[in-house]
Amino acid sequence: MVSLDVIEQALIEKLIESPFSFPQLPPHTLTVRQLAAKSSVHLNEIVSLIEQDKGLSHHLEKLADSPLYRQPVPPYDLKGAIVRIGIKATSNVILTYVLKNLFPCHSYLARKYQGETWQRSLVFAALSSILAKHVGSIDTDRALLSALLQDVGSLFLVTQLDDYPDCISSPQSVRTICNQLNRVIGSKLINTWQLPNAFSNVIKTKDFWAFSASKKYNLIDHSLIARFLFLHQNPRTKPTTELSSLPSFLKSPFQYWRHADATRIYSTLYEETLQLVDMLGGNAKGILIPPPRSVLGK
Repeated sequence: MVSLDVIEQALIEKLIESPFSFPQLPPHTLTVRQLAAKSSVHLNEIVSLIEQDKGLSHHLEKLADSPLYRQPVPPYDLKGAIVRIGIKATSNVILTYVLKNLFPCHSYLARKYQGETWQRSLVFAALSSILAKHVGSIDTDRALLSALLQDVGSLFLVTQLDDYPDCISSPQSVRTICNQLNRVIGSKLINTWQLPNAFSNVIKTKDFWAFSASKKYNLIDHSLIARFLFLHQNPRTKPTTELSSLPSFLKSPFQYWRHADATRIYSTLYEETLQLVDMLGGNAKGILIPPPRSVLGK
């Protein structure tokens, strides 16, 4: 049996210390992002690109009618959905959509672990996005994408562990390797795809509750609070510190809420998060735990 230290070192040498070709994003994803970055862009250009992918088109139309963007009248077509979501947000949604199938696994165990990681990431991303609605200064699409990317390194690493049967057959071993290398591999993927550095910084500060580098509430602060709430609602993952002790919380608008404890804030987000997870094609069962009845409606 190959030890975890040997496996970790082999992965470091292969993926970090040596030139390695990481998976690339599909061409239409990059093209849409390039168009969205322009100061002026003709909407029909983006529509014509996206409508070639029927699955993606349907996904955007569903999202446009989700709790994040819902209006009294549903969007009539793909163009209406993009207008409602916004061009820049649409480019991030597309990236979210393609990530799910970007890292194919060969073994059943690898696919199982990757699927579980994806579902947790999707639920966490939905919660972070709904939380952003209550902040105002954080874009909901950036909150969703940054949260989804926090474990992108682990999603990719599992594909490499297919070469180590003893490791992939042990969930604890897989978790150990992913916890050790997720940050650095995730950051390399962000750089490969030429995404904003803000997303890489969110990965690097994951679970760093004492983070305090800016006086103004930013995406890192938001991601930490969302992560805290996500972990806090499950007794098995509940952090040992208090939400009120986080420097990020003391910069947030939540400190001024009448009920600013983690359980009550979470209860405020719960129903909409469930709806958004469903709209995104995820499954929150066993991941999101209903808040105590004693705090519902308060």
